[in-house]
Parts: sequence; structure tokens; C-alpha cells
Amino acid sequence: MIQKIFKLYPIVYLIISFNSQNLLAKSICVKNNTLMNKKMNIDIEYPQISIPSKLNIAITKLINQEKSFYLKCLNYDYPQKNTSEVYQNSSLNISYNIDYQTSNFISLAVYSTNSVYGSAHGSDNVTTFNYTLADDKLLSFQNCFIPKSNYLTIIKNLTATDLAKQLAKEKTLNINTIKTLIEAKNKTFKNFSLTKTQLIIYFNEYEVFPYFMGIQKANIAIKTLKKYLRPEILNILK
Repeated sequence: MIQKIFKLYPIVYLIISFNSQNLLAKSICVKNNTLMNKKMNIDIEYPQISIPSKLNIAITKLINQEKSFYLKCLNYDYPQKNTSEVYQNSSLNISYNIDYQTSNFISLAVYSTNSVYGSAHGSDNVTTFNYTLADDKLLSFQNCFIPKSNYLTIIKNLTATDLAKQLAKEKTLNINTIKTLIEAKNKTFKNFSLTKTQLIIYFNEYEVFPYFMGIQKANIAIKTLKKYLRPEILNILK
């Protein structure tokens, strides 16, 4: 029912080209939507490459989930109230950033921010996608590393080191404390981007640190991970 009433319009297409092929990423923008004759503060922008792909399907699924979650929050908090005031004082914003792209690979992050009128605070969330065109594949974190190579412990320690430097002013968060907050598991690093020079790890609110610290991002030099990365991953990053 939610999907039927939450129609997106108008739609504007922008063009972002991949580096060395005639493969295009379309950016779909939606603003100032109307739901049930109530004007809403909606601003959504998300990418779709120009051919059918698992990437397009995955991103579209995420956008639909974010829209549904936002609507449920509105309806849960104010089920009996005239929602005009709620809609006008609430907002949903979705945007994205391409961290890296080649003719065969794209790594990007989709950001979602929502604020519901009357709630204690809003929420921010980032979801990443790492996609190879040649085999139409979305890479998971474990797809990128050599099995049984101790990569999780190495990345945990490097991540903690970088975050400790960034958060040096936070007296209660030294490197040893941060290490205890980060689990050496693939799911801990599920939101990541790969570039030619960096592995970027994203942590959403509450995943490692308290809500008020927001989304955190750690940067690890690829050169420190070469012996742990699969050879095919190193090749697609060139």
C-alpha cells in the first residue's frame, strides 16, 4: 500500500560518465513530492547505470526501503492526527557520492537523512555499493580478501589507528578503547568503498560510537593491504 501511494515525481535525469567507456550513470532526482495531497519535504537523488544490472536493482531496493521506513515513522508517531503539519515539518533527504570509478568498476556511497516532526532527533545512514561491470557483481567485504589471511584483524587495527588520530580530541576514546568497540568480523566492515589508493570504512550511528558522534569514516592505504587483497581486486582498481 505504501509503495502505491508514495509516487515519485517529477523525475529529472542528469548524466555522469564512466571514465573510459560509453557507459553512463544516470542520477535520478526527485524533489517536493506530494503524498495524499499533502506537500512533503522530500529530496532524493540516486544513481542508476545505463544498462540493466544488479547494482540498479540493489540501489532501487534501498531507496524503497528508506521511503517506507520514513513513512512508517510518520504514521507511527501521528496515526490519528491531521498529518499536514507533520509532513511540512519533517524531511527525507537521500544523496550519493561516487568514491571511485573505472570503465569496469564503481564504488559509491548512498546517504539517507530523515527528520520526523516531534522526534527527539533525526537519523543519518550510509550504505555502500562496490560493483564490477564485467560479471555484473556486487562485491561483499569478504569477496575482496584472501581467505584465512588474517585480514580482519589487520583491518580492525588499522581502522582503530586511523579513527584514534581523527578523534584525538575525544579524551575517552584512545586507540585501545576503540579497538574494543570494533569486532574483527566481515559484517563490521560491510559499508566500505575501494579506490586506487584507499580502503574506506564507514560506520553508521550506534554501530561503533554513540549517536551524537554521527557517521564515522576510516581511511586505510591500499598499499598496506596488498598481500591480503585478492589479485583480481587489485587489478580492477588499476
